[in-house]
Amino acid sequence: MGLYIVKGLVGLLNGGINLESKRGKGSTFSITIPFHINKAATTKSPETGIIENVDLSGKTILIVEDDIYNADYLNEILIGEGCKTLKAINGKEAIEMALTHPVDMVLMDIRLPDINGYEATRDIRKQKPQLKIIAQTAYASIDEQVKAVNAGCNDFLTKPTKKNALLAMLYKHLNENKL
Repeated sequence: MGLYIVKGLVGLLNGGINLESKRGKGSTFSITIPFHINKAATTKSPETGIIENVDLSGKTILIVEDDIYNADYLNEILIGEGCKTLKAINGKEAIEMALTHPVDMVLMDIRLPDINGYEATRDIRKQKPQLKIIAQTAYASIDEQVKAVNAGCNDFLTKPTKKNALLAMLYKHLNENKL
């Protein structure tokens, strides 16, 4: 039954299935599926999420994240791109750092142990209305995105954060005036 399903799926993809069998040794099944590389998709484009040669050196990003592994992951990506980073592990610390340090962008986790990212964003916006703030959360619903925008976030990233999506977001918002 399983092989019949596989054959049907491969057929839908205009592929084929082959069988090699040796008595006493077993059988090997292989499938072939036509594959076409779209060269246009490998260009520099924030919309596709494929980013090449983006210069973010000298930019300072505040990472607001209570999970140390997520914070370290973001930190590694940003440092690898030449950014300076600051880290806050809760909302109160995020507000203090955003208001007392020169930062170009805030990556704001929404679920924080003290005050949530929405409230922290609203507090930061009162004194730094032009600061770029990107919400980041594992809850990717439309309601969460609306809440983030209503709180004053410039954009929204879902977790787990993918490197290309993060770089596209940084490029989009940190280079808005250059486009």
